[in-house]
Amino acid sequence: MKLTLGAAAVVAVAFSSAAAHAQDVEHFTNIEKAVEAAKKGKKDILVDFTGSDWCGWCIKLTEEVFATEEWKKAASDKYVFVELDFPQAKKQTEEEKKYNREKQALYGIQGFPTILVLNSDGRLYARTGYEAGGPENYLKHLAGFSARKAELTKGLAAVKEGKPADRAKALAALLDKLAEWEVDGGYRDLKEQMVELDVKSDAGRKFAKELALAYHQEGAEEKFKKYLKLLKENDADGAEYVETAIAINKDVMPILESQDWKGGLEKLTPMLTKKGEAGQIVRFYAAICEVRQGNKDKAIDLLDAGAKMAPKTPLAKQMTDAILELKR
Repeated sequence: MKLTLGAAAVVAVAFSSAAAHAQDVEHFTNIEKAVEAAKKGKKDILVDFTGSDWCGWCIKLTEEVFATEEWKKAASDKYVFVELDFPQAKKQTEEEKKYNREKQALYGIQGFPTILVLNSDGRLYARTGYEAGGPENYLKHLAGFSARKAELTKGLAAVKEGKPADRAKALAALLDKLAEWEVDGGYRDLKEQMVELDVKSDAGRKFAKELALAYHQEGAEEKFKKYLKLLKENDADGAEYVETAIAINKDVMPILESQDWKGGLEKLTPMLTKKGEAGQIVRFYAAICEVRQGNKDKAIDLLDAGAKMAPKTPLAKQMTDAILELKR
């Protein structure tokens, strides 16, 4: 059948629209569904934590990169896209809000925009944010993380082989690497494996504390009790740290949020008998209360004593840095 000029135009538009749609990047609002699509297409996953209607840099990144035709065409065969939105005016269901908050907590998202890069199995290997230069430069920026993906694959294979001691060693090395990349927040399952393999190691005790606090915050009581029990059996100081941190969060933080520094210090003072990491965190918050009341010398003494109680912790370094700042 011979097409008329009008019919040919309709067919051309139809094929053109289909081609354009096929070239677009698949979009999701759920990471698990994105993983299913990524596995089928052998693609990586970009997760965009965004404030779509208020965050200036988020809007800029969308306009300059994700909304452009150049991005859609070039990225369609490489990535699937997940938007986890935290808007101010845009309406969302309670289910959407809950899901997004859970993922924000899991991955330790503290600012917007944050872009996570996951492999097709949903394993996180990079995090980034806004980059100037448009879609071409952004694709080059993302491609710069490709070596990490290969290293991650190799590391994940290593933790599945050999004796428990060998697996624990490989797992600790992999988790150190993930922490160096600032992506270990997405690897709770590996941290649980580390605790199961060697809870008495430095890494095992560290992650048992982290998991206990995370599960308590999320209200997962059974898992919280499991890790607290493991700590009490294998790391009494660690268990006391977890219970002290929970007590401070419950009883002291509401007072400090109201800027009642005297009242906060009164709550903390009975806890100053604690040693180790527990004593360290008590002294950290007590020092804040003293500084806010103008007692700089007392704050320095608290920070100095606390830093010495557990000198290898990240909080110890933070306290040492605070001492230097206060002495200036």
